[in-house]
Amino acid sequence: MNQLTLAIRQEAARLLEEDIVDVVIGFKAGTFPLRTQPAFVTEREQVDQLVHNGFCQNNLASYLTRRDKVERIGIVCRGCESRAVRVLVAEHQRDRESLYVIGIPCTGIVDWRKIEARAGLGPEQSANLVKAVETEDEVIVTSRTGEHRLRRADVLHDSCQRCAYPNPIGANILLGDLVPEGDPKEAWSSVAEFE
Repeated sequence: MNQLTLAIRQEAARLLEEDIVDVVIGFKAGTFPLRTQPAFVTEREQVDQLVHNGFCQNNLASYLTRRDKVERIGIVCRGCESRAVRVLVAEHQRDRESLYVIGIPCTGIVDWRKIEARAGLGPEQSANLVKAVETEDEVIVTSRTGEHRLRRADVLHDSCQRCAYPNPIGANILLGDLVPEGDPKEAWSSVAEFE
């Protein structure tokens, strides 16, 4: 388990124990090795299911408008999600007072489609995946037919490769160390290339 996962679990436990929030929205392991799924933790005993890694693809801010307006919500937010939360608050879709933003710096989301393509895994082989492990520089995917080691930088989502704002803004608490900001001009590189 990585340090960020441990910190998220500890903060979620504290928020629930101290009755600061009714639910913590984060991620838990999915049914497939390359995927996680949203988790809605309402009990202290459930915090051990929370995880955080490069396989966490959903934007958790999208769940805020689906929850009861009076519910007090703790939400794990990366840079992109914290900006989405700010927009929801600005548009009066959610009251900021009902939110507790757990900010985490983001090093990018791994694109499972790129992993499958680079590892030569078709739909049949993808169903045979046994394990996916992420290190700082690599994603190691193990299937029943063998192991594939891929450079993490090569399998990041395209939007993450040009992200200028990986650090959360407006968080109630920041877990982990800030990561270097990107060049905002890089976000428009594909447009400039097209022009």
